[in-house]
Parts: sequence; C-alpha cells; structure tokens
Amino acid sequence: MDGLLYGVADRELRQQWEIRRIGPRPDGPGWTGIVQARVRSIEDRVMQVSSTHGHILRGLPLTVEDVGFIRRCLARIPRQRHREVLGGYRRRWREAFNAEGADHRRENAGRRAANTYLVKRLPAMTSIPLRPPGESGSKQSA
Repeated sequence: MDGLLYGVADRELRQQWEIRRIGPRPDGPGWTGIVQARVRSIEDRVMQVSSTHGHILRGLPLTVEDVGFIRRCLARIPRQRHREVLGGYRRRWREAFNAEGADHRRENAGRRAANTYLVKRLPAMTSIPLRPPGESGSKQSA
C-alpha cells in the first residue's frame, strides 16, 4: 500500500477524531482497517478522473475538488492527449511534493504545482471556472 496515501488517510481520520471524539480511537483496535478503507476511498476517487487513464494518477491523494477540476480540464482537450496531460500532472505533483521541505506543506505544494501545470499547459483552460456551475462560495480566487 502506498505510504503517502496511508499517511494522508491516517492524518485525515485523526483530525476528524480530534474534532468529534467519536468512533474508534486512533491506534486502537480496528484503526488500521479504518485507515485502509479510507485509502481505498481515495484510490476510487482517482479513478473517477478518467475511465481510460485514471490509473496514471494512482497514488496521489486527490480531493473531490481535484477530481472535478481535472475532469473539467480534460473535457476541453482531445481524448488522445489525456494520457500526456495526466502524466505531466503526476510528474509536477510528485516533483513539488518531494522538493518541499516542510512536511505540512508537501501535499499543497504538489497540488498547486500540478494545477498550475494544467492551467499553463492548456491555453483554453482560462475559461474553465474554478468552481462547478451553480456553486457559490465566499472565498475569492487569487
């Protein structure tokens, strides 16, 4: 099992437990199984990116928002280029993740580099909304 995904899932679940204080205690009986289930959930999310090329992103801890953004980007380019674009996305994500020295910033560095790659690589991307149609939020994009 990918150590990165296991670490991400474990951290997410610990944070949720700290907030709610319900469910199995971290490191208690059954904790490993719960974390492994979360890892499978993250892996399933990755496969939602593309039915033919989603496997390229396996091992990246994509959020639901990442999946939506990538899918909207892929919809703007020919299917024949999906493999190339997803390979570039993965490469940028891993490079930035590995280059970041602070552990608590690594995922965000990878995500930012990969998303920046998509926006710069695909000229038509500038018209893709950051949020799905109909979704509003109080955060303003920079």
